[in-house]
Amino acid sequence: ILLVVIIIVLFLGGAFFVFRKNMQVIPFISSPTATPVPTVEPTLTPTPTIDPSLKRSDLKLSIQNGTTKTGYAKDTADFLAKAGYNNIAKGNADKDTYEKTVIKIKAAKRNYLPLIVNDLKDKFDTSTVEDLDEESSYDVVVILGSK
Repeated sequence: ILLVVIIIVLFLGGAFFVFRKNMQVIPFISSPTATPVPTVEPTLTPTPTIDPSLKRSDLKLSIQNGTTKTGYAKDTADFLAKAGYNNIAKGNADKDTYEKTVIKIKAAKRNYLPLIVNDLKDKFDTSTVEDLDEESSYDVVVILGSK
């Protein structure tokens, strides 16, 4: 019996050794990890709300030609008159080298800015806005630039 047990143990040990030798070790393969890609979301600039109670006819405008284009202030004043502004002065700016259109507005009339920008945005770059001296005889001065 002892001999049978020894033979069985040797047989099992040999079988284990053979199977173990034939087993292939599979190297560790890492599964691909998803790398998060940042998504760029467009920054939305809120559109200023235009107060429906504002009347274009309540503003006193000065349209000034800041370019070398002849009649630019007159043409713009005519365009604004059709939009409902009726108190418009026109003339030349202090220089004729303005590249961007400049809107100068009194602090007391700042609530009209969205209305003015909306009326001019299709024809001019209206991104340059400055304060207008409260002592000015105009509520808004628009200096027309070449772009």
